[in-house]
Amino acid sequence: MNLHICTISCRNDFLEQIYKSIPKAQDIIWHIARAIGNPVQLPDTMKEDTRIQVHTLTCEDIDTPFKMNYIFDQIKHTDLDSYFCILDDDTVFHPGMYNNYLQYIDKQFMVIGQQMDKNYVRRLQGTLPYECAIDAGNVLCHSSVLEKEIWPGKHWDEQVHIDFEFWNNCFSHFGIKQTEIVTDVVSIYNYFSDKPDTLDYVR
Repeated sequence: MNLHICTISCRNDFLEQIYKSIPKAQDIIWHIARAIGNPVQLPDTMKEDTRIQVHTLTCEDIDTPFKMNYIFDQIKHTDLDSYFCILDDDTVFHPGMYNNYLQYIDKQFMVIGQQMDKNYVRRLQGTLPYECAIDAGNVLCHSSVLEKEIWPGKHWDEQVHIDFEFWNNCFSHFGIKQTEIVTDVVSIYNYFSDKPDTLDYVR
């Protein structure tokens, strides 16, 4: 069993800090996908870590679906009995995600947890996707769903609720019996961003 961490459009400035937040466990595989015109430059501290898979793709830099689905294809064709999560390129990995992976390692579940902002104020409470208050990063998901689902839409600036659409599709696959809402924090939103978050924290 492995935990695949999926990161697209990686900004090189944050790579080393993100890397330091990821557990050193050997069952973690970190996928980084970037367009060929904006390649990833791994810091020296990361170059010999075989758990990191860098995918340099022929696409536009803003083509999120192409990059995400390329990563999904790698998982689908090599490791369907695993878990995956999505880690944005502007935040750190939260240890709650790995801890939940260890708890569900012998099951095939979709696990939805809480998300904090960078000041550790709750941004999102764990909730089912059809309630729409869900982010790409606060879900742990068994990779068997990738036989059926792909990342939808076109580009981030053209689709507003792609996170919801994808996770709602995954929820339709697993159903309520294989979906767990947990009280644990599993992700931090925009850790490296200076932009204020206007989301209503009571959700």
